[in-house]
Amino acid sequence: MSENFGVVSQTAPSLFRRIVDFPLSRLLLEVALIGVPLLFARDVAMGIAASQKNAAVDLGAALLVAVAGCLWYVAYARVIAQRNATELPLRGGFRGLGLGVLLGCGLIAAVALLLVLMGGLSIAASGNVSAAVTGLAYALVAGVVEEILLRGIVFRNLEDLCGSWFAIAFSAALFGALHLANPHASLAGALAIALQAGILLAAVYMATRSLWWVIGIHAGWNFAEGGLLGVRVSGTEVHGLFLSTPTGPEWLSGGEFGIEASPVATIVCLLVAIFFLRKARRDRQFIAPLWRRRGN
Repeated sequence: MSENFGVVSQTAPSLFRRIVDFPLSRLLLEVALIGVPLLFARDVAMGIAASQKNAAVDLGAALLVAVAGCLWYVAYARVIAQRNATELPLRGGFRGLGLGVLLGCGLIAAVALLLVLMGGLSIAASGNVSAAVTGLAYALVAGVVEEILLRGIVFRNLEDLCGSWFAIAFSAALFGALHLANPHASLAGALAIALQAGILLAAVYMATRSLWWVIGIHAGWNFAEGGLLGVRVSGTEVHGLFLSTPTGPEWLSGGEFGIEASPVATIVCLLVAIFFLRKARRDRQFIAPLWRRRGN
């Protein structure tokens, strides 16, 4: 659109622009130009930090990757996609981030408390502050990198193409499947991740249309789980301020994969997901598939 002396004229977008703006094309381009560099930066930065065995270096590297990742996502949207990244505003986003962190920590606290009461988890003091800082670093990186990829790129573009329900199902299944590469992974654990975190994070994103919220939930969940409670995070052994040990039957505690494989975590997260899905429905945030929108 161009404006001259009060007269507004519109020109049709070029064929190249139409191809680039098509949701499937956007998805592939964003995976290649945002996702791949972000994963590479994460692996390099955290690999260097891990070799130093210093919690402060871990946190510094995590902050560098997180800030650079968010800035690159916004810059790509403005310069290449020619849009404002309203889902990741650089101003005013910290409120959503903070609320997400509180929700993520609260969910883990609720799950851990229920498991303790049911005999599925034992918690003892550790006092390992350095491990908690390292846990915060890895939680921050996971929150930013995985949410930009799964919700900011995959979910957002699939929703625009195939509608909200398909995007929820596909992104949740993908999120669960990616955890099959983790230590002590199993189909049951991957299914639990898909049902709880995959659906919950998609629902929160739909209800808020904010990546800050889902980054906060993801980071808060991982930090509370690993850095604070010392529970295995998706099968990966971590240390934290406390030392938590699964007790009782494996089907209840989640076993070696961690409490994410527990049905308690799945039920708690699905209940919260239903709340956000209802909010999204009430606020008319569900999107129909592209072919239906064009047919109206």
